[in-house]
Amino acid sequence: MLPEARSLEGCHALYFIQNQDDPTNLEFCSKWDSKKHYK
Repeated sequence: MLPEARSLEGCHALYFIQNQDDPTNLEFCSKWDSKKHYK
């Protein structure tokens, strides 16, 4: 999806979560080592 973002230090995952009550509603999520890496 975003290869350049996934290659950033401390980034472990980028993904979307679909709302089961409203399938048109997607939330973007990411997993980082720390807040410092996220910023």
